[in-house]
Amino acid sequence: TPDTYPSLRGRAFWILGLMSAIKGDARRAVRFYESSLASLRDADERSNAAFVEMLIAAQLDLLGDVDGAWRARIGALPYTERESAIQSVALASSEAGWHMAASAVYKIVTTMAGDQRRDIVTVEAMRGAARSLALAGRFEEGAPQLRDARQIAARHPEPEWDLLRAELDLAEAECVVHSAPAAATEAATRAMSFFAATKREVRDPEVRLARARAYLAAGQHAQAEVDLVAGIDSMDRVRRRL
Repeated sequence: TPDTYPSLRGRAFWILGLMSAIKGDARRAVRFYESSLASLRDADERSNAAFVEMLIAAQLDLLGDVDGAWRARIGALPYTERESAIQSVALASSEAGWHMAASAVYKIVTTMAGDQRRDIVTVEAMRGAARSLALAGRFEEGAPQLRDARQIAARHPEPEWDLLRAELDLAEAECVVHSAPAAATEAATRAMSFFAATKREVRDPEVRLARARAYLAAGQHAQAEVDLVAGIDSMDRVRRRL
C-alpha cells in the first residue's frame, strides 16, 4: 500500500522534484515536492519534511506565489536544522527588501555554522548579514562582522576561498562607503579585478555601482559617471547573451 514505506516514497518524490526543478518545470517540481512532504510527514521525518517545504517555497517564488512561498517557509522554520535552508530564508528576505530581517536570519546561520565549524558557511553568513545591514542604511553596523569574517578567511589560503574573499571586498565597499570612501573604492576595485579575471561579467554592474557610490561619496563625480556608464554597458552585454 502507499503508506507501507513512507520514508522511501518521500525520498523518491523528493528526487523527482529536484529533477523537475533542474529542468525548469516549477509547477511539476511543486507537485512532486508536495507528495514528498506528505510522505515524510507520515514517516515523522520532521527535519527532512521541513527541508522539502523550503524547496517548495523556492519554486513558488519562481511561480510568483510570494504569499504561498512565505507560508511554506514559516511552517518549516521550527523544524529546520540545515544551515542552507535557513540561509534561503535570509536570501528571500533580502530579495523582498526586508534587509533587517535578512540580517537577523543570517546571524542565526552564523551561529549554527560556527557551532559545526563550517567556516565557508559561517563567513558567507557574516557577509550576508553585513551586506543586509548596509542595504538597510545601517552601514557601520556590519563592520565587526566583516572583520571577523576576514579573520576566518585569512586562515584559508585555498583557491576555492578566493571568490568568497572577493564577495567580502564587495560587502566592505558597501558598508564603509560613507565612513571611508577611499577604502570602499579600493575594496570594490579588488572585487572587480577578481570578477573580471575569472570571467564573471554578470557581477560587473553590481560592483561598478558600489564603486560609483564610493566615488560620489568622495566627491569624484567624473569617475563615478565612468563606472555607471560602464555598468550599464555590462548589463546590456549580459542581457544580450541570455
